[in-house]
Amino acid sequence: MKALNFAYRELVIRGIITSFIFNIILFTGYIIALDYVKGNTVIFTIIILLVYLLVIQPIKDMLFAAFSGSETDNTGGDLSKVEKRAATIARKEEIPDFLFWLCKTWKMPWMRMTLYVNEPIVYLVFAKGGVRIAKLKVEEDKEFIAFLKAFPWTHKTVEMPPLLRNYLTEKRVAAVTPIIFRESVIGAIGSSRELNSGEIDSAEFVARRVAVLIENDQMKGSVTRNELLKKEFLLADRVEEFLMRDKPVIAGGYSVSRLSSAWEKKYFSALFEISVAADESRPSFVLLCRLANASIRANALQLFGVQGYFTAIARQASSVQELAQNLNLALLKHENGKVQLDGFLIEINSDTGIQVLGFGSNLGIKSDFKWTWIKNKDSLGNQDWETGLAEKIGNPETMVFTIRDFPLVYLTRK
Repeated sequence: MKALNFAYRELVIRGIITSFIFNIILFTGYIIALDYVKGNTVIFTIIILLVYLLVIQPIKDMLFAAFSGSETDNTGGDLSKVEKRAATIARKEEIPDFLFWLCKTWKMPWMRMTLYVNEPIVYLVFAKGGVRIAKLKVEEDKEFIAFLKAFPWTHKTVEMPPLLRNYLTEKRVAAVTPIIFRESVIGAIGSSRELNSGEIDSAEFVARRVAVLIENDQMKGSVTRNELLKKEFLLADRVEEFLMRDKPVIAGGYSVSRLSSAWEKKYFSALFEISVAADESRPSFVLLCRLANASIRANALQLFGVQGYFTAIARQASSVQELAQNLNLALLKHENGKVQLDGFLIEINSDTGIQVLGFGSNLGIKSDFKWTWIKNKDSLGNQDWETGLAEKIGNPETMVFTIRDFPLVYLTRK
């Protein structure tokens, strides 16, 4: 969509400049013509305006349409049509027909898609001759797959390293788009000509759609959906139970504990972790969070990772802002934005008191008798998240932290 917006803006700017130059030329011609007109210039001006509106303006519109119409169609309508058509593919078996349609839509002589799942298969799609499906006789070059895994986006063949450029040139592939599934390269789409910026966006959208279809096909073949959900619910419960702290922890002059009754009633999985400083000169930290984009599998498999990141980073952090910034970088680097957190990072310092950084939505902080609500902030692990300033609470007697109106963690001064 960014490519489409850029192309549209470029087209509008070009039209404005061209129209301005065109009108300057006409106006200059009109001024020159006045020198040769004798008599009433008003009648001459009216005639010129009528000629401009009835003759020159329609001609100008036709010229602009001729010069810019094809570009508008190629970068706008066709590409949005490709993405809409790709979104309708529901089964793996529908992929060949879609590729045949795509080959004709993009006016390519042929396209090639290779899938390395189970038995490697290559789809050769010809705009004039339909689709041929065959087993991949020779395995793809390992360096080629490693390159796509390291740089998982569309590449022009001419811009690739020499060995890979020669490898793709032999196959007559001008551009290649990797198909990524769970951070593994499971295939690639090869184009017989180079793609423009808008087509690259659509090709990568198609690759993501194919990856989803492959995932659904793999899940369907291994275990039924009901059995899978039952196992994931049980696993999520076990993980959360394992991560829980039942006994209060003393940190920076405060007793920190979870509220068991509310914790048992909540309908989402959450993580409560404490990093106690080795000496009183350093702050202690508390993490209370849930997954912003929660699925049962994500809860079960990703809470362990979040706990590990927090524990490792908190040992070296000197402030809650530093901890939050480094934790956010770790989530972006290692989880690619798939793990995002709603909740709190709390700094407890015996000298300076308590500071809190909230992230996400539907959060509440009760400090003694004062409530503070956080309704809508970016989640931690989001590309747009910014550290901001921590809220300095001071040294209250009691504090309660809530997520989605559930009071989950309680601090009391010792």
